[in-house]
Amino acid sequence: MSILNSLMKLERHFSLWLFIFILATSSMAVALYYQYALAWEPCVLCIHVRIIMLGLMLLSLLMIFLSKFKVIRLMGFLIQSVLAVLLFLKCRELYRVEAGLADAGCMFSANLPEWFNLEVWWPSVFEVRAACGDSPELFFNISMAEGLYIGSAIAMVLAIALTLLSFFCLSKSHLK
Repeated sequence: MSILNSLMKLERHFSLWLFIFILATSSMAVALYYQYALAWEPCVLCIHVRIIMLGLMLLSLLMIFLSKFKVIRLMGFLIQSVLAVLLFLKCRELYRVEAGLADAGCMFSANLPEWFNLEVWWPSVFEVRAACGDSPELFFNISMAEGLYIGSAIAMVLAIALTLLSFFCLSKSHLK
């Protein structure tokens, strides 16, 4: 039972959200390093991944301050799970295009709505500048698309597990 108690403490501690914020911010920094220092321009799928990462960054930053409230914490984990699933699906698509398992069908526009047109508002980060199908090597012959695919799968499983744990903690506290 001590493992469950440890997980329940982790679930309600703000440092978990701080870790998620640091991880998402680091991922964005790596993408920008590859774009500006190594001249790997982003494709439309890469921009979609960046938008989801921005969502995770903003959510985790907000949750650092609101994680002490049980219901809000559960809502945060639910939103995080949705973003993690979207991230996984987008990274899977990116990987499949790079591996030649799917048709690229990429455009040079992220097709964002006018009310959320990050391409226009922040082109240095969110402007599509390349076609899909090629990503840089990170390390050990692992491409960025492969790394994102594997990392997003792990993040999705952990996000869903944390959501279930948060739900369990909330229901357990209501039973007392």
